[in-house]
This record gives sequence, structure tokens and C-alpha cells, in this order.
Amino acid sequence: MITYSLGRHLYQVPDRWADFTPGHKKQFVLMCLAFDLFEAGKIDFRTLEASISSALIGLDVALLPKQNDILAENIFRLTERLRFPFLFRDNDDGSRTVSVNILLRNNLLPKIRRYRGYRFGITPDGVVDCDITAEQYVEVLSLMELYGKTRKDDVLDELFRTMYRKEPVLFRNARKVTAKEAHRIPRSWKVAVYYNLRGILEWLKMVPDFRIIFTPWETKSGGRSPLGLSSSIFTLSKSGYGTLQEIRSLDLITYLGALVQMNIDGIYALQSAGLKPGEIAEKMNLPVECVLLYITDKSE
Repeated sequence: MITYSLGRHLYQVPDRWADFTPGHKKQFVLMCLAFDLFEAGKIDFRTLEASISSALIGLDVALLPKQNDILAENIFRLTERLRFPFLFRDNDDGSRTVSVNILLRNNLLPKIRRYRGYRFGITPDGVVDCDITAEQYVEVLSLMELYGKTRKDDVLDELFRTMYRKEPVLFRNARKVTAKEAHRIPRSWKVAVYYNLRGILEWLKMVPDFRIIFTPWETKSGGRSPLGLSSSIFTLSKSGYGTLQEIRSLDLITYLGALVQMNIDGIYALQSAGLKPGEIAEKMNLPVECVLLYITDKSE
């Protein structure tokens, strides 16, 4: 956190994603609206920077007085200190590409109006507390990919319906939000749900234990993960990890762990068949360094 003074007001401004809690939901929602406009090509990077700085002190940049030069200058100074929401990449031609960077370890929107959201966070002893099911994950990853391509509101509605339930949550499937109810939720909140989930999935990709299931597609398919494909659930069931319903009901962390183990088992099976590390990597669409972590004979 950084302490920032603006006029007579003193603000505690998060300067890293780890600082965000559900208490920052107002700021987060405003930030997500700016992210959405930027990725849709409706604002440039300078406007995005100003919007993020304004959001973090609880202001909507669209509502700022147009002629307030002092306020504008203060907002500009704050942008110079805030780089955590952005990812910069230098190009061969000397230009620079900027993208949105979100890395979250918790659900910042546990409740929206009378709807209860999914549970995801880290306990004091470092354990992931998660009630997202494998089936939800499969659905939501496809919806997130679709929204990234289309920016359609009906996709946001379905995303909300997949991850939020009516209160009291007694029978999860029996309390599903209707399409009409989801449509009534302000778009800004549904956009924030999308980016919150995106941040959590990006954090999961950084967990060392899951590297073997995320790295292949990061290097060969522009960063997309294959784990949302329904075929993964069928493959796990076919491999003896449980019935289809049992796999669908697994919590996300257990599901990802099962996919890790299935990949490790595949490496061992191919090694037993006489394949070398490079051949195993090629056959399983894995980097060689991932294969070398698990095999007993590292010779090519």
C-alpha cells in the first residue's frame, strides 16, 4: 500500500494485487470498467492509466471536472507510481505493447446484492479454500474465452449465473440465478466478476505444482489453457480417476491436481515404453524441462 495525499484527503492506495481485499470492491469494479474499455479498443493507454489511478482513490474518471487542472495533475502523478495492473512487452521494432495484468488470490466479490458467489481464497496456514467445481470451471473458462472475443452482455449474464447463486445457498443447483435476474445485475459488476475470475486463473497458472498442465499451451497457443475443455473430465474418468459425476463435482484444486497426476502417469508410461525425454515431450506436447522433472533417466 502507498499513502497518497490529494487536497485535504489522505488515501491508502493498493500498489500490488496482493493488497486487494473485498473491502476494495468499489475500486476494483471501477478498475475493471477501465480494463474492459481498453481491451475493447474504446480508450487508449493514457486514458486507462488515468482511469486506474482515479478508481484507486474511489473516483470515476468520467465524472471528474474537465477543467480541474490541479486534480488532473495529481492523478497524473499517481499514475507514475502504479504499474502493477499492466504488463509491458518490448517489440523488435522498438515499440512497446501494453496488456492488462491481473493476479488475484481471492474472490473480491463474495456477494453481489442477494446473490452469493463462489469461494476462493488462501487460509492463514497457506491452504487454498475453494468451492469452484470442475464442472463450473469447464463452463466458465469457455464463457470467459467467448467474452474476450465478443464482449457480449449475454455472455456476462451466463458467466454470472454459472458462478453466483441465490441466498440462502442450501441446494446449490436448485438456487440458480435465472437469466432475467442476471440481466438485472448492473453490467459493471458482471464485468468485475469476469476480471476477478481471470485474475484467479492467472494466479493458478503461477503455482509450481500446476506448471505441467499450464506450460504447454502457454508456449504453443498464445497463453490459453486446455483445462477448460470438457474432454479433460472424460479423460480423467476413462483413466480411472472416478465416474463422470464424481469428476464434475471435484473442487477445482483437486481437479487440477488430478490432471497433474494424469500427466505424470503418462510420462512414466512413455518412459517405460522406452521413449527418451525429447520424444516424451513431443508426444505429450510438453516442454522438455517439464518432462525432466519427473523421469528417472534424464539421458537423451
